[in-house]
Amino acid sequence: VFNCSITWAVFIAGDYILLMLVEIQDPTTRSYFQVVSYDLVSDNLVILYTIPEFIPDARGLEFLMILGTESYTNFTMVPKGMFYNPYNNLLFIWGNFLLQSYNNENFIYLADFPKDQSIKYLVNSFHGETAIVTETEEIWYLLEGSYRMYRLFPSKAWEVHVSLQVMQQSSFYTRIETMVTLFYEDHQLYQLVYLMNGGQGRLVKRLVPVEQLLMYQQPGSHYLLEQRGNHLTLSFANFCPFTVMRLRDLPNPQIYTRQERYRAHPPRVLEPSGFHDQNSLAVYQGLVYYLLFLHSKYHKPYADPVHDSTWRWWKNKKVDQDYYFYLASNLQSASNVYIDMASYEKIYDLKAEHELPERIYLDKGTSYGFSIFVTVRGHSLEFQPERVLTTLELRSKVDLGVVLADADCIEVVVNQKVLINRNSVLFWVTLRDKRSCFDQGLSGHHLMKTSVLVKVQSKPGGEGMREEGKD
Repeated sequence: VFNCSITWAVFIAGDYILLMLVEIQDPTTRSYFQVVSYDLVSDNLVILYTIPEFIPDARGLEFLMILGTESYTNFTMVPKGMFYNPYNNLLFIWGNFLLQSYNNENFIYLADFPKDQSIKYLVNSFHGETAIVTETEEIWYLLEGSYRMYRLFPSKAWEVHVSLQVMQQSSFYTRIETMVTLFYEDHQLYQLVYLMNGGQGRLVKRLVPVEQLLMYQQPGSHYLLEQRGNHLTLSFANFCPFTVMRLRDLPNPQIYTRQERYRAHPPRVLEPSGFHDQNSLAVYQGLVYYLLFLHSKYHKPYADPVHDSTWRWWKNKKVDQDYYFYLASNLQSASNVYIDMASYEKIYDLKAEHELPERIYLDKGTSYGFSIFVTVRGHSLEFQPERVLTTLELRSKVDLGVVLADADCIEVVVNQKVLINRNSVLFWVTLRDKRSCFDQGLSGHHLMKTSVLVKVQSKPGGEGMREEGKD
């Protein structure tokens, strides 16, 4: 007879599946852990993976694929929890180790995490970043698509950052402080910290500058002394392989973001001071509220001469527009407030702001395309400064990779153009729905969540960007 207990459970809402971390207590052997999948629709239970008893020996590697043929250390694996990302199907199993899998069956061991530490919890930004907190309040950082983990706190980089903040007399750092929790908000990592200063305590929300901390970690151990004349010159290696990396040829976002945008200027105040009062603010609040009401009730765009919900707002008053303007010009408007009908309109020609939208919606068979322009940094790639690279050198030193969470439904095409005279490479990326996933309903209903990881990298190092979307 086996006794089992559920240590952790994760619900996958899109598939109605419950993933469970189960501890099996065998009286003849030691207890062991399994990842079990339970289908709530078919009432089917499947064992997906049996977690090894001991931590694998990575032998100096950053990661190790668990195949069953690897050697193991004497450290026992102690699983504590799981985390599942529904956008890219990435599953983490954590404890005094960290395992990750994209199919819930084949796992990769991340060897950078120390065996003598134990993970307390982890937080995910759902934009490619994961932060980890240990039982000893250490903070670790992992970028999805890579296998290297970074310790943010405690570290020399954190000491440098705190020293700079103290020099600026920041009130968010004291000698006595306790971290309450860690979380992501608007793509940024924050701490909730309890600070003690002068016998008084307060709770503050504090930004964790991940990019700066990673930058502070680099120069300390990577430098070069060059003999120039009679003296040595200190130079630091630049780990960013690019001087420029930007997005180009982005389509207008309206059709892909499914977000309608309106222009709604506040009413003009006719008082000599020009300041708003309670009357004008109340009028503006009512206008904005009614605009939102019109948008939410606008279900028949093809019945109107224009696809603009504000058209119904003013359609019966446009003939009197000049009269209202005459009253305002003579300071005769009601409540000394003038509303310009033309200042309330739907925006059709919104341009992309050189960044990918947070979410991209693709209908059946549609595509989304953009380009990435990369200028190679010559000296970071072990070339002489200001040297123009050849086509072969550029192609061998910089490349673009794309990882699809649902390759059965989405396909990607990447075309490359080398710009020799600019030491640059231009990548055209096209994402396309393959017309092969038929579980979706009408537009906007039963959306399938998926993600695309786009990473530009080179041999000395890499930079990446990630886009999550819905299909």
